[in-house]
Amino acid sequence: MTKRIVETEISELFERRKRYHQGNGLRGAALFRALAADPELPGHVDEATAAAILNVLPVTMKARRRRRMPPTYTRPLGSKKPDYDLAGLCDMMAANTADARNSPNAE
Repeated sequence: MTKRIVETEISELFERRKRYHQGNGLRGAALFRALAADPELPGHVDEATAAAILNVLPVTMKARRRRRMPPTYTRPLGSKKPDYDLAGLCDMMAANTADARNSPNAE
């Protein structure tokens, strides 16, 4: 049995907002900066949603945390589950676009 990426309500909203911004002509890093500032999206998402947005399995998110790799996360007081900043996820995706890698400020 193969594992599948499970979409959540918020990851589906993220995709709709992404298509909206793409329809307005945004691409690459500019698209993800617009999504980071989008008022219709929540500020923080759970692990399953973050994984769906990044198109990876939740176990991948856990492995990235163990290796201290991005994206950054917090644990709300009294919770064992990680909480991901949506703007941080968008920044990570923006940094991995071709236009961000080819910009003179990229290092």
